[in-house]
Amino acid sequence: MAAGFCGSLCSRPCPIARLKRGGAITGKRHTCCATLNQLAAKELLQAYFDRWQIEINHRDEKSILGVGHAQVWADLSVPRVPALMVATYSLMLLSALETYGPTRTTAYEPLPKWRSAARRPSCQDLVTLLRKQIEAQSFGQGIPTNVVGYPSMVQTAAA
Repeated sequence: MAAGFCGSLCSRPCPIARLKRGGAITGKRHTCCATLNQLAAKELLQAYFDRWQIEINHRDEKSILGVGHAQVWADLSVPRVPALMVATYSLMLLSALETYGPTRTTAYEPLPKWRSAARRPSCQDLVTLLRKQIEAQSFGQGIPTNVVGYPSMVQTAAA
């Protein structure tokens, strides 16, 4: 093949829903263009699917965790906060994978009917589970002794 040739690969439409009267509603036909002509079709599609998971991670980091929206003003903190949040997100994903496995378990909240076919937990599922665990932990410990209130802040500032 000539250098710079753009090879294309078409996938057939896949059924989205089955109709009661027979037939199916299908998705659109997908076309992938690539300049990597030496890769097999299966490897090329796997690379696209892997890339899509990365895009989902970026979306979750920005929309659910708020990466890029931290309210910090110190010059050293501005570049460090996004890196800390991404590292925390990665740690959350890895710990959930190690603790609960790659599929949804009964530890997660029940899914709505429109999302009942989800096989793996989403970032929002993990955040909800983490919040539930933190709430259960804090109520079991009694009254915290290191509560910072207005009087203690005034005394500290006056000292």
